[in-house]
Amino acid sequence: MKIGLLFLVFMVMIQSVLYFALYWTLADDRVDEVFNRLVQQTESHAEALALDFSDMTMSHVVLMEQSTAEDVVITDGEKQILASSMDPSEALEETVVAFQLPDENQGSLMIEDNWQGEEEIASAALISVDEETAGYVFMLAPSDQIAGTIDQLTVQFVIGGLLAIALSVVTVYFLSRVISVPLRRMKTATDQLARGEMHVTLGYEGQDELGELEMAIRRLAQDLEKLKKDRNEFLAGIAHELKTPLTYVKGYADIARKPETSETDRLRYIGIIEEEAASLSRLVGELFDLAKLDSNEFTVEMDDVDLSGFLTNFCEEARGVLREKEISLVTHVEEGLWTRADLDRLTQVLRNLLDNAVRYSETDTTVTVEARRDTENRIQLSVSDEGIGMAKHHLPYVFDRLYRVDKSRSRAKGGSGIGLSIVKSIIDRHGWSIAIHSEVNQGTVLTVTMPEGRKRNGKNSDRG
Repeated sequence: MKIGLLFLVFMVMIQSVLYFALYWTLADDRVDEVFNRLVQQTESHAEALALDFSDMTMSHVVLMEQSTAEDVVITDGEKQILASSMDPSEALEETVVAFQLPDENQGSLMIEDNWQGEEEIASAALISVDEETAGYVFMLAPSDQIAGTIDQLTVQFVIGGLLAIALSVVTVYFLSRVISVPLRRMKTATDQLARGEMHVTLGYEGQDELGELEMAIRRLAQDLEKLKKDRNEFLAGIAHELKTPLTYVKGYADIARKPETSETDRLRYIGIIEEEAASLSRLVGELFDLAKLDSNEFTVEMDDVDLSGFLTNFCEEARGVLREKEISLVTHVEEGLWTRADLDRLTQVLRNLLDNAVRYSETDTTVTVEARRDTENRIQLSVSDEGIGMAKHHLPYVFDRLYRVDKSRSRAKGGSGIGLSIVKSIIDRHGWSIAIHSEVNQGTVLTVTMPEGRKRNGKNSDRG
């Protein structure tokens, strides 16, 4: 209702301004109509008397005005009264003498228009015979004629204004009901969302702006529900990812401490503990990166990078690790590729992409790293595998934070749902793009598109 009252106040203010403007315009028009009519009447008598300035004509003019509310006074050139529809008196003579007279160029004019301060208004016209001033015609009308007209107009405007205000009140009331009821429902719904109740109903099916707002709140509720579900799944997954290696570390540490454990088994158990510790370290590092992304502390420092040399060295170091997993690593890197990038972040991207490819690959398969120029002088860096792949309906979401294609996958196959989202964030911070293509049981290809740069000692800057 507060909005309704505010709207009503504004409506009344606007109506008042418009009404007063219209009132004064119409009032001035009515007054001007009376003035014009009186001047025209005076000029008409002056023209008749100019044709025949005689006692008979003057008597006819006086007779015509005796049946009206106006009075006529006819004088000679010295303003001596010759005829009048009023009883001649000293006061009348003084009034006529005080009037400002029109000259030959003016013809006729209003000589008293103060209808609010004087009892009468008056007009005068020059009587010209043979181009000489023969006399004057004065028309006098009571001011209460105009006052009555203005009073009538005022009453009409007051009644109209009251009706307009009453109609505005009714209109604003119904509009307030139409608007405020859905808004109160939406407020109740947002309060429910704030309390964590995601299943909200608003009951408004309109196609207007309120309907769009209602749909936005519904989408917000759905997004919050999905976010809450993803968060719970993420926390459960992280708890599992942390608990499993810790369990292994504790279990194998206990076994390694036993005196009856042989030296060979003890070394093997220590190796398992080191692998699980490395897994924990990698997971904690991803969680730190995720926290930096949330707090906008994740920065990139651009520099010229010899991409061809970097990929060759990186893949050479990684080839031994993949060989232990019985997976072949093949590289196809075009010579002379340079770009601008944060080398540490680029290493993180490639490590995540390669780790993702290895995780979902079986033994005796191949992972391929390829880098080449395309027809638009951009660099296409791709990492492909021959692994289990994924269904197409998963592809739009694989870069979403916390998204896991299969929640039921084993530790050996399922990741934490963080790596690819970090990759996407790094790619975005560089202004690059990344795309994915995958088919079930055929493998997955992840392709990063970046602009090609010049060599560090070159004179030109980036080309793309």
